[in-house]
Amino acid sequence: MLSRELVDRVFGELAAGRVVGIADRASLGIANASIEEVLEVLVRSRPVLLHGAECVIPSGEALRLSPGRQRGGICRELEGFATDLAGIAMLKALFSNVGVNLSYPMVVSCASPLKLTIVGWRADVERPRGYIHLIGPRDWFEREGNTWQWVTSRTDVRFAGCVEIEKADFRYPVVRQPTA
Repeated sequence: MLSRELVDRVFGELAAGRVVGIADRASLGIANASIEEVLEVLVRSRPVLLHGAECVIPSGEALRLSPGRQRGGICRELEGFATDLAGIAMLKALFSNVGVNLSYPMVVSCASPLKLTIVGWRADVERPRGYIHLIGPRDWFEREGNTWQWVTSRTDVRFAGCVEIEKADFRYPVVRQPTA
């Protein structure tokens, strides 16, 4: 169980725009904690969401919006995404979708656990490290149905600090299906 003081300390670092590297976990008191659990508690206790990326996005930078597409009867001109599920943010930080198909559930539950299938797998799809950024505020996003995905069209959504993660932090099954 994570103490409120510990969660407050980590949130303070991220809200201040800092990068919490793997080596910084000990000084923050989270070296023996699951970083996924730390991020889950942050999302449940603060009005923020998560965004996984392969690199550090500077604190204060705006979320890059992409051309929108029709989903659920709604079509936005521009849209950007975040998640309230740490496992998904970790997946997006550690695995590239360039030239492959990453298959995983849009609703994660006991009946539909998180499992990643990489169709067209190549070694360069997997990154040794990635970054989970705080982004928000959450009320500037809309949840898409009952999924883990949140979407916004706002141009004023900003990134805060981030947590560096490594492959060992992602504890979900990965099925690698190379191209024949």
